[in-house]
Amino acid sequence: MRRESTPPGEDAPIACPRLGHLVPFSYCRMESEGAPCPMALDCWYDRFLVEDFFREVLTPEEWEAAFDRPPKSRMSRLMESIEETRKGI
Repeated sequence: MRRESTPPGEDAPIACPRLGHLVPFSYCRMESEGAPCPMALDCWYDRFLVEDFFREVLTPEEWEAAFDRPPKSRMSRLMESIEETRKGI
């Protein structure tokens, strides 16, 4: 089967390891403050040519911000979430 760089539609969700339920690619594409989820490459690699897709639609700076930085730890994400909730964001 030949894979393409066209993402699957809303009717082809995958199980999100971060959220624990099914999500479509459109969610992963804009999950992190409008940027792609840092795990999108790992989660979608077997469904389509996800890296090719993102390299086509992202600038080099956006690519670096999304995929070339170490992911935040679970504790830091939790602390950020608590702080946002405390501030009423």
